[in-house]
Amino acid sequence: MAACVRRFVVAPHCKLYIGELQEENGTFYLGRKQVRYIDILGTITSIVRKSKHTSMKVDDNTATIYCILFHKETYKEEEEEAMLLDDDREEDFSTFVKRVTRRRKRRIKQGDLVNIMGRIGVFNDRWQVVASSVVLVDDCNAEWFRRREVEAQRRSLKVMSVRR
Repeated sequence: MAACVRRFVVAPHCKLYIGELQEENGTFYLGRKQVRYIDILGTITSIVRKSKHTSMKVDDNTATIYCILFHKETYKEEEEEAMLLDDDREEDFSTFVKRVTRRRKRRIKQGDLVNIMGRIGVFNDRWQVVASSVVLVDDCNAEWFRRREVEAQRRSLKVMSVRR
C-alpha cells in the first residue's frame, strides 16, 4: 500500500520567494504545503498594457514570473463620469477626492518595485499570477522587511506542522 503524504494548505496570500515554489500537475507547493494565493515583492522587468489587462514580468531575485492584472470595465466610465460636472451644481467631496487622487496616482512602469498579491496558476505551460492587487513600493527598506516577514512565516509554519 502506498504511503499517503498529507499536504496542508497555507493561509491565503503566503509571502514567499518565487524560487521556493514547486509545481506538480498545476498545484503549487512550498515544501509540503499547498499554496494557492501568493504575496510577492519584486521588480517589473517588462510590462505590456492592453485594453482589458496589463501583463508584467516580475523578478524577485530568486526567479521571474508572469503576472496579469485584469482591468475593471467600469473604471474608465466612473472616471469620465467624475469629470463631467454640470456648471449649475457644486462639486461634492467624493468627486473632488476621485479627481485629485487620479491626478496624483503614478502609473507603474518597468524597473518599479511592486508588491503583488494574487492567485498562482499555470497558463500556456508557464507559471502566472492573476493579480488581485498591485501596489507600487516606495520604501527603500521594503525588501529587507520582506525577508524578515518570510523568515517569520517559515518559523510559524514549522511550528504549525509540528503541532499537527
